[in-house]
Amino acid sequence: MDDEGPVDFLKLHGLGNDFVLIDETGGAKLPDEVRAGLAIGLCDRHTGIGGDGVLFIGRCGETISFRIFNADGSEAEMCVNGIRCAALALRLRLAPELGDRVEILTKGGSVRTEIIDIHGNTGTVRVETQFDPRYLGSREINAGGVTLNYHLVNVGNPHAVAFVEEPVSLIDVETVGHSMEHHEEFRPEGVNTEFVNVIEPGRLRMRVHERGACETQACGSGAIASATAASQLHPRASWVVEMLGGTLDIELGERTVITGPAALVFEGRIHVQA
Repeated sequence: MDDEGPVDFLKLHGLGNDFVLIDETGGAKLPDEVRAGLAIGLCDRHTGIGGDGVLFIGRCGETISFRIFNADGSEAEMCVNGIRCAALALRLRLAPELGDRVEILTKGGSVRTEIIDIHGNTGTVRVETQFDPRYLGSREINAGGVTLNYHLVNVGNPHAVAFVEEPVSLIDVETVGHSMEHHEEFRPEGVNTEFVNVIEPGRLRMRVHERGACETQACGSGAIASATAASQLHPRASWVVEMLGGTLDIELGERTVITGPAALVFEGRIHVQA
């Protein structure tokens, strides 16, 4: 294999949903055929850096471009936790001259980001989507040995939201979520699956199995999907979504707004093999 040379990276996380970020804002880009394999290698928690995905941040004219490859090498349309991490990285390291407000273009649509505050390498980031979550109805499915009633929501990427009576802490997320991801109902793209308890009006508790990454500590688009589905049952605009890694505030409306933390953990340099 040929050595493509050194590549600088940042390691960030949003509520424990962690990413390796590759800076392409200067114009240098890795070949597409390298990205999937690179993501698999970098995300390995035993032999790589470790992460749920790899973010590639570049420029598209005056707009910042955003691509995400999951730990299994598949490319996702968007990732709200990853977008918060990207916004923080731009403010702290990559392009501080852009200021606190930056528009980011993803494969799932364009979003606006705003840094609310920064303390050291941690910040609170507001993300405003410029597309509405699409509620596509409720259905029943057999997956992983259980029958689920789920709500299908598209938030720039597909989500199956299942409200459950038992505490989500007792759900076999890996078995059921993996079965959902690869179920014929969702081929070929697969689906992200959220298991949700309604704790009280306006407050949800969620665990998530993400396509290409298995269970993660948090999922921003999953939180939006869960709030969107919950609002069909309990109409309201404001939701707090609790996840293993922490909470996100969701405001549904003409534009969906998500507010939560992101943190820069460390930075380094790798040698990429092509």
